[in-house]
Formats: sequence, C-alpha cells, structure tokens
Amino acid sequence: MSDIFEEGFDAVDMDEGIRTVRAAVPGGGKVRLDAFLASVSGESRSRVKKYVEEGHCLVDGKPCASADARLRPGQMAELSLPVPQGSPEAEEGPLEILYSDTDIAVINKPAGLTMHPCPSCPGGTLVNRLIMRFPQLSLQEGPRPGIVHRLDKDTSGLVIAALSERARLRLAEAFAAREVRKTYLAITRGRPAGSGECALPIGRHPTLKTRMSIVPEAKGGRSALTRWETLYALPGGTAALLAVRIFTGRTHQIRVHMAQEGCPLLGDAVYGPRDPACTAKRQMLHAWKLEFQHPADGRAMAFTCPPPEDFMQTMLALEDGMDMLILTGMPGCGKSAALRCLGRKGIPTWSADAAVAAMYRPGSECWSMMRSRWGDSFLE
Repeated sequence: MSDIFEEGFDAVDMDEGIRTVRAAVPGGGKVRLDAFLASVSGESRSRVKKYVEEGHCLVDGKPCASADARLRPGQMAELSLPVPQGSPEAEEGPLEILYSDTDIAVINKPAGLTMHPCPSCPGGTLVNRLIMRFPQLSLQEGPRPGIVHRLDKDTSGLVIAALSERARLRLAEAFAAREVRKTYLAITRGRPAGSGECALPIGRHPTLKTRMSIVPEAKGGRSALTRWETLYALPGGTAALLAVRIFTGRTHQIRVHMAQEGCPLLGDAVYGPRDPACTAKRQMLHAWKLEFQHPADGRAMAFTCPPPEDFMQTMLALEDGMDMLILTGMPGCGKSAALRCLGRKGIPTWSADAAVAAMYRPGSECWSMMRSRWGDSFLE
C-alpha cells in the first residue's frame, strides 16, 4: 500500500470539502476500478462505485464513469469524494425569511454566504443560521440539515429549506423530477441570442477539480439544460440582462453554459476573463423566482425576490444610463398592463398615476388640503 501512495497522493481540497485520492496500479495483472480505489482509499466499494458513476473519477487524466473498468499495471486512477463532516451547530446571524410554516422556509440568501459547513468554512453558514432559527433542524442527520438545493456562495436569492423529514424527502423528489421551476436573473458580458438554450452535459474539469466544464456523457458528464430570454441589452451588445431557467441542477450550471455560449457572467472570476475595469465583485447571478408545490398539501407556491443593490448598481454602471421608455395615453389604453408586464420581467418601472394616487391618499397632507378647500366628496 505504501508503494502505491509514493506515486500518488491523498489530499483534501479545503475550499470544496473534497478528498482526492490518486494512485497508480501496481504490477501483478489487471484490477477492477472500484475495487482498486476502495483498497487505496479505505472507502467502501459501494461508496466508491457511486462516485465513479456520478463522474468523479479520472483514469490517466480522462473521465471514467465505469466502476467495472479493468485497469492495467501503471495506469493512474483518481477519485474525488466529499469529506464526511459532523453535525453543524446553531449560530446567530441575519436571516431574511420570506415565508415559513412547519414544513418549509423560503430564504433570501445574500451573496457571500456559504450554504453549509465545509473544511474551509466550518461555521458562519446559512445552515448554522437556519438551525438557530429552526432548532428542529438539528434532528436531521448529516452536515446539511434542511438543504435540498444549493446556490453558490456568491450567488444571491431564493432558497427553500426543508424543516421536516417529510418535506425533505418530497422536495428532494420534486427537484429530481424537475418539478421545481427555478428562474434566475443574470448579467452577462456580451449579448447572447434574444432567447435560446444550451443542453451540453456538464462534469468535473479533467484537471482543475474545483471547476466544472462541458464533458460528454460518455466520459462522465451529466445532462444539463439551461434556457434564457434577454430582457435588456446595452447598446453595442457589451452586456445584457437575462432571465434564465435551469431544468437540471448541475454545479455552476448557468455559469458554465453561458461561458460556453461566449457570454460569461459579469464578475465571474472562474469562468470569465480577467477585467480590472469590471466593477462587479462577484458573479452577477440572482435566484429571482421559485415555483413549486408545497410538500405537505400540494398547493402551488410561488416566490419572487428582487436582486440586491450590488446587482442593480452593476447594471447601471455599465453605461451612463439605461434607455428610458415613457408611456402616455388616455385612461384605459393599456399603460397599467404594460407596466405590469415589464415588472414581471424584472424591469424597473415608475407610474405617475400611482405616485399621484399615493400623494392624495386619504389622510395625507394633500388630501387634507383638498378636503378643506373642496369638501368631503371625492371621485375615485
């Protein structure tokens, strides 16, 4: 065993909480891949088989998803698998809860907050704050109680937390069956086609283990589908605001697919080009809308969450100002309907009618002035 490890290594990536085991097959004949990796890693063969088939294995630097592959002496096998961790503890911290009941909570996660503990971030995560607010989560086993889907650390927006075991199981099934509708807002460098999709499979980068890349399914990549619609594009096509839907939940999916389309997310230091002039301090990606069925009673649930200030400021800073569209017309011509349509697409709007109505609402200063001058009779 020691001779094998002299030619390889066994190390933990502290940022991702991933253990990577690499070893060369010794002489003496062919060996089965999962049996060999189990012997050098100390992991169970079933666990090794699971991660090999999920695309976390390389043989001679190339992805291999066949646990029963036969290795020759001298071939190098590498396996990446998550590091087991203890149960997280409750910690104080701000938590914006948009909705909660006995089964679920819907949270607006800020950018910069890690979802759950890992070796490089053992505390101060969303999970730690959730346990403080919902102590019943400490009854769930594992290092990620309540977590049924994930956002990257620097992605902001909506997250569902499962507060009960029945909710966790049902939501896990719903995500696996693609029954949860997830829509993001993204600012891209460059302008993609007005609307489109990318269906290329995604897997671990063959050499950079903290990155994902386009990997054929035959080499361990997993199917992925991303669709987008351009909401606004800057003149010249230097940047665009997109509404993006994902139908699968691959790691870094939107970031990888948009980079593949030639329009990486603004501020993405991993998949985008280095640009000292860029004002974005993170990837400009916000989980804007979630639609799903309640895991307990099946009723339709829908939540939206406006992007944080840094997202809007980045969009505005790309140019001296955005184009302004002014709608005028007689009552009943459709101005309000147009504003509602723009609002549903996440485009900022302002209504003079609404401003006047607010100014003269009953009890306001303007209302009191009009009442003292003209009496109590008002027409709505």
